[in-house]
Amino acid sequence: MTTIFSHAHIVDVISGISYGPADIRVKDGIITQIGSMQPEGDDTVIDMKERYVSPGLFNCHTHICFKFFTDPMYATKNIVEATLNAVENLKVYIRTGVTCIRDVGDIEFLTVFVREAIRRGGLTDAPDLFTTGRPICMTGGSTWQLLGYQADGVDECRKAARLMLRNRIDWLKLMATGGVATRGNSCGAVQLNEDELRVMVEEAHKAGTPVSCHAQGLEGAKNAIRAGVDSLDHGFVLDDEAVQMMLDRGIWLVPTLMAPQESLKHCKLMIDDEFLKKAEKNTVDSIASFTKAYKAGVKCALGTDSGTILCPHDNTCEELILMVQACGLTPEDALRIGTIHSADMMRLKDSLGSIETGKKAHFAVYNEDPLKHITTLRDCRMTIKNGRVLWDAEA
Repeated sequence: MTTIFSHAHIVDVISGISYGPADIRVKDGIITQIGSMQPEGDDTVIDMKERYVSPGLFNCHTHICFKFFTDPMYATKNIVEATLNAVENLKVYIRTGVTCIRDVGDIEFLTVFVREAIRRGGLTDAPDLFTTGRPICMTGGSTWQLLGYQADGVDECRKAARLMLRNRIDWLKLMATGGVATRGNSCGAVQLNEDELRVMVEEAHKAGTPVSCHAQGLEGAKNAIRAGVDSLDHGFVLDDEAVQMMLDRGIWLVPTLMAPQESLKHCKLMIDDEFLKKAEKNTVDSIASFTKAYKAGVKCALGTDSGTILCPHDNTCEELILMVQACGLTPEDALRIGTIHSADMMRLKDSLGSIETGKKAHFAVYNEDPLKHITTLRDCRMTIKNGRVLWDAEA
């Protein structure tokens, strides 16, 4: 099937400028031509009305099994409810211009089966999905009460990593420190140690699987960096040494700035003061830490921690807006983080992240140019995936 998306202003995240109006020809989900063209044969023509067609956004830190909740001790462990949550949350991503996500913590490997349903075409109102399945934590460590797989010592950790890989995950997820959402955990305290982390990284890399690591404290982050993880998630406390270590090893940062921001925004809903105190500290630390790392040249990707405590699934764009408004990034640099840079981290740069011939037709459509007005990302007018319109605000 061939579709022409006509009269589009194309948001070029590579050059940092938008151009057009122009037409985009898509055949079997792949961009085959960009320019001025006439319909041929049975071509379907969809008029973009000179709106801005941008690459679909990524969200590289999600938890789609869970909805907005106020107390992680009581979040669902019911597989049926979690499945219904996942299906509804995936629709939210589509409505907000997100066409590819990485889920970094589910229950019972549910997201592996959801991923397969998406790839088979049985679940259409959904972004592309890559998953870590269950994260590995120490006994009583961050996420243990809801989704974490507990392991202690090098031998148990090696077996735990092999178990995750057996379940056909795309990334391995490790927990190097305490976190906000686990009651009784000291946020940022060292948990899995460097030797435990390293053996799991070795197992994943032997299988060609990249590794994501939760780290909200400095020493835990350095342990993860030395162990060789591929992406450091949160990184709320990074000093100059940690930043240089990441630069030297080419490790990605997924800063999840919105997680503590959302906790503070909805703090009146919190069950007790423990989560609020953690969020207050992380809000200050995360902004400073990300800004330091980004300015130093650390590679960064977009993730919001959606689905964790008080963090909704409709806030992907807010991460980029915050980067501009609080961290001093330009709109074009922020949009690159949410598109081509995230695609690079996800090893998808050849097929996603920019509007170029030969790449998949994953688009988000806006009335204004997001390279000039980053807040226009809040109003996605249309989402297109594999050349099919999945969301049209005007329909």
